Amino acid sequence: MEVPVPQPKPAEAVVKVAVAGVNSIDGYFRDGRYRTPLPFIPGQEGAGVVAAIGAQTKTVRWGDRVAWSGVLGSYAEFVVSAEEHLVPVPAAISDEQAACVDGPWPDGSLSGERRAQAEGGRDGAGARSGGRESGCY
Repeated sequence: MEVPVPQPKPAEAVVKVAVAGVNSIDGYFRDGRYRTPLPFIPGQEGAGVVAAIGAQTKTVRWGDRVAWSGVLGSYAEFVVSAEEHLVPVPAAISDEQAACVDGPWPDGSLSGERRAQAEGGRDGAGARSGGRESGCY
């Protein structure tokens, strides 16, 4: 199904999705355990590049690499998100690694234990879209 590219509200950004996380809750929506109005695009986390910003957006800019969690519709080609749900992705972390991290964190970044997990740590970050080959365990 084709849907138009979303347009950001004043404090939102549109992100071109590079990688979307896949979780059990997405299956619950697909098999009807969790009901939702249709049409519905599953997915709640991912990583990508900011493609458009709203007029009042302050923390992200066009072209920034970002990751998110808790943003419905992440299986789409583009997702629109409030800027507070987006965290910057450091150059040393791939999109696949960033998408497997459950951000955003209180300091607004990928850091500490979760960053270590994204960089290949084994402290139980839960399997995400990238799988073991991208450092998600």
